[in-house]
Order: sequence, then structure tokens, then C-alpha cells
Amino acid sequence: MATYAPTNVQVQAATAWLKDQGLDVTGVSPDNLLIHVQAKVNKLEKAFGVAINDYTANGRSFHSNDRDPVVPDGLSVNWISGLSDYDVFKPAVTCVTPPSTGCSLDGTDLKNVYDVVGDGKGQTLGFTLWGEPLPQSDFTSYANATGTTALTIGQSGDDGLNFITVDGTTTESDTDGEVALDTQNAHLVAPGIHETYWQGADNSFSTLEDVLNDAANSSISVISNSWGAQSNPCSVDSNMETSLQHGAATGKTFYFSSADAGASSGCSYPAESQYVVAVGGTALNITTPGDTYNSESAVNNGGGCLDSEPRPSWQTGIGTPQKWGPPQSACTGRAEPDVSAITGFCTDGPATAASAARAFPRLSGRRPPSSGTTTTPQTADRGWGSTHP
Repeated sequence: MATYAPTNVQVQAATAWLKDQGLDVTGVSPDNLLIHVQAKVNKLEKAFGVAINDYTANGRSFHSNDRDPVVPDGLSVNWISGLSDYDVFKPAVTCVTPPSTGCSLDGTDLKNVYDVVGDGKGQTLGFTLWGEPLPQSDFTSYANATGTTALTIGQSGDDGLNFITVDGTTTESDTDGEVALDTQNAHLVAPGIHETYWQGADNSFSTLEDVLNDAANSSISVISNSWGAQSNPCSVDSNMETSLQHGAATGKTFYFSSADAGASSGCSYPAESQYVVAVGGTALNITTPGDTYNSESAVNNGGGCLDSEPRPSWQTGIGTPQKWGPPQSACTGRAEPDVSAITGFCTDGPATAASAARAFPRLSGRRPPSSGTTTTPQTADRGWGSTHP
């Protein structure tokens, strides 16, 4: 990183200019990739040569800058975010309808179906999202229901779980189901694994940029992410890209859900980043929980294409991927997903008891069904983590 990251001199020059514009510089990330700034709208508009207006499009209201922001030549500024809230990041959980008989799977079922061997002892798995930490009672309840060892919040080493808040705390609870699904299923697919969960105070660009940057600067090598923003054309946040590039350059693997309507929506970011493993979904063919693997098929609409993002050098032998039609056309850039596993998809794919298997987390004694491609990164990266120390 010392060779490629911005130097202290470059950061000092940028921060000095920002302060001269009357902007409040609140901090710099450890790798010098992010400079945090706060200011009133009128000062931001003047500093970056934009007007920030309210707009309405596609049935929703948002604010955005009216043109690309500019800074003086010579400043090493790659990207300015936080001026628009058009793109909305969401967890990759879509299905909440109780599944038919035979669709209730927990992490042990997924481990058995996919023949995952070994355990997660001595390893740590990372997650990112936003929202509030779950109480210990959720993990104790899940362990009692499944006859397994509970994750213990604050415990170091095996079977421990640490929540790390980023950019402040929150009482937002609409991501609780995602957090439960991530942590509980991962622990059963890779028993004994230690988990670290970065949780932002909200789902804004600036907060999630900090979340990913914190993860990239950590010592954890596998990081699971079941969230994204779906749009057409797909937006790329260069501040996130630099942190993901930092992670890839230092031996980290970020897994991102491809989301549940990525193809028809254009694509889902950050799954479309060239620096992550995009994980899609399948319809898994089993009969009952605990059943052995029969077959699985790709679900409809669970991918995407972004021609402006370079296709990774390792993504070869994929034939000629097509963009969602009509009319269909060739995808010349980044195509995803890269790998796929069970999704429990129930809006575009088959929805029979044999194929729409869903995973079940537990929240304060309740066991709500969850599915969508949120389940898939947990299965993919936990399988990797438990077999490749």
C-alpha cells in the first residue's frame, strides 16, 4: 500500500484546500484513501462548483448535484461522494412468506447438502452491513433450537462474535433479519468460526464507504456482504472501488450478493466491482432438510452486466454472456455472478417445496424465513473458509 496509496503530502494538500473552502475535515482513513468532510450545502456547492437540487425520477424523490464536481488541477482527488442520495443500498433479503414443508434449512443442512468438510476453528470471518447489533439472547435461542454451540458476543477466539459500529450507533432494526441470517448460518456451516461484523450507522454512501474501508484495513481475509444498490445503468462508487482494490491487493476476498433482480435492473453494485467475487443464486433441489444434494439450477434474473467496468483477467471461459432483454445483447464488460449457490429465490425462479429451500435465522425466539441471494454468499464463503485455512 505504501507504493500505491496517496502519500501524506498529497493528503495534506487536499485537506488544506478543503479547509480553505470553509469545509470541516473530520478525519482521514488509515490508508489515506478517504478524507471525511462535513459542511452546509451552500459551502459544498461553492467548493465543488455544483448546485444540489431536489429531483423526482422513477417514482421517488432524491437530491443530487446537477453536474460533476470539480477540484483544482494537481489535487489527487479521485472521487467525491455524498452529494446525491439517488442510489439506495438494500440488504439482499426478498422473501418473507413462510415456505412450504421441506424448505426450512439451517446452516447444518447447508453444510451437509454441499458436502462442506472441516470446521471454522482458528479462523475469523467478516461481514458488513448497517444497523444495530443483535442481543445475545438471539444466538442462545438459535443454538438451543439447533442443538449447537452458541455464538458469544464479545468472546475472542472460537465461537466468538464482535460487532464493530462505524460512524456512530443506531437503533435501526430493519436489517436485524439479515444480521441474524449472516451470523447464525455462517456459524453452522463453519462450526467454531469467529465472526466480526462491521455495522454502519446508516446505508448512505459515505457510511458504507467507511465500513468497507475499515474491513479492507483489517487483518480478516474473507469478508461477506449481502447488500447492494440495483440500478440501470449501474452506478460505481470510486471510493468503494479503491477500498475494495486495497482489499484485493492485500489478499482479502470480498464476497457480494448479486441481488435478486440484478439482470433486469441493469446490475447490482458492489457485486459488479472487478475486485470482488459476485455470488448469485440457484434453486436447490432437495426434498427435506437433511436431504443429500440432488441438483440445482440457476435462477432467472440473478446476474447482471456492466460494460464500463473491466472484466477481471481471471474471468475467462465464460462464453458470451448476454444482457437482459429484450432485445438481448452481448455483455462486453464485467459479467456476474462468478459463483452461485442456494438462494431460496421465490419471485422469479421455481417456487416448489423441492427447489425453493430457504434458510431460517432466529430473532428473540422467533424464526422468520429469509431468502434471496443473501443466503448465497454465506454458503459460498463459509464453504471456502472451512476448507481453505
